Amino acid sequence: EEMARMLRPGGLLVLEVEQRWNLDLLWALVDSCMGGPFHYQQTVSDSLRNLLSSSEAPRLLAYPFPTAAGDEITLQFWLFSPHHLRQIGASVGLRHIHMAGIYVVTNLIPSTLLHDPCPGLFKRLLFSSILAPLDRSVSTLPIFRSLGCSVVVAFEKI
Repeated sequence: EEMARMLRPGGLLVLEVEQRWNLDLLWALVDSCMGGPFHYQQTVSDSLRNLLSSSEAPRLLAYPFPTAAGDEITLQFWLFSPHHLRQIGASVGLRHIHMAGIYVVTNLIPSTLLHDPCPGLFKRLLFSSILAPLDRSVSTLPIFRSLGCSVVVAFEKI
């Protein structure tokens, strides 16, 4: 509401949010069933609840991130469905004008593998030479735009 209130008519609001229905929910379940090799740190029941929830409402999840010092921190993320974002925008006088998925292809591998603060050459090449270019090429195609780990949504103030 506050972001919409601050916009002039015709003003643009661009949001990047974590997507409610991303493959990390499935990877967390796979991880919990395999004993945690991907370090999602979720129980099987939590993973199932997050994956199978039919609610469009935003969902709060905790994700672990390793630091360069070798520690691990846990960050909390809200996951939003594209449909719910459009509803929120409309309710505060914003018209949805564009959506693009981010990390559509890279989300085919567990995101925790990409959280490495000091990735080796193989990971850097895999990400920068193969996965990222593929992501850019499919992110705005209708079938992929709401499948990314994150989604960018643009609104215009009515």
